[in-house]
Amino acid sequence: MPELKLDGLEPWADTLAIMLYPGEGEERLRRGWTAKHWARFYADAASKGILSLGAETLAELLTETSFHNDQNGDMRERGRQGFIAGQTLLVAMATAETASKSASWNEAAKFMGWSQLAARTAVFEARARFGSVAHLWAAWIMRDQRFWEAPAIGYTFLTDLAVFIREAETILEWGVTFKLPRQKAAPLLELASAWRTPDEWRPPLEWLPNSPREAWPRDGEVRRFMLPPEWQVRVGKSAPKGRAGRKPVRKKSDK
Repeated sequence: MPELKLDGLEPWADTLAIMLYPGEGEERLRRGWTAKHWARFYADAASKGILSLGAETLAELLTETSFHNDQNGDMRERGRQGFIAGQTLLVAMATAETASKSASWNEAAKFMGWSQLAARTAVFEARARFGSVAHLWAAWIMRDQRFWEAPAIGYTFLTDLAVFIREAETILEWGVTFKLPRQKAAPLLELASAWRTPDEWRPPLEWLPNSPREAWPRDGEVRRFMLPPEWQVRVGKSAPKGRAGRKPVRKKSDK
């Protein structure tokens, strides 16, 4: 079971790096991406006395930036595929609330195609590459792809990271337990390959010192949601056969 890195200098950046580079053998890319994040704001923060790193740590971070060389927009493509994997999982969750006997990657892929979010082939390519972090991407999409902060009411970025992880692991728990009611049906997500917190991990007190407060922007709850009515009537139906890509046949009278 791959474990989220939550004990580094910037655990939120390490988490985003895992979402972009979840594959085996991509540790250097993950570390390089995090280091480049640091490089963007380190000089300014250090000049203001906000941040101070030892020479050894700084040298290590600078070295690791060389591990991340985004060739041909690879990071953008990874972001696109991660988004597709997370969005498809959310569609499957909504389908389960509407018609539990039809909730599957196949069914969700049809809706992704109908809504022109992604073609079927793109859905399963994204699942193959980002299935281990689909729950993280799903939680990221549900929060408008951003971290929240409200220090005045005791809600910091680290608090929000703890809430985000709670949201993602709620989705993961659902994904590894939900199965279609048929023989040999597999869960939507595989627990063994999914990135998650170490067993018995709890957010440090400086992250989440109190229980969720009413004024906080996020409370960690994943609320149920259903397919929109115009999608519900299509559950279980075959994808429509269109003439996409075909040129119209012109009649002689059209000339």
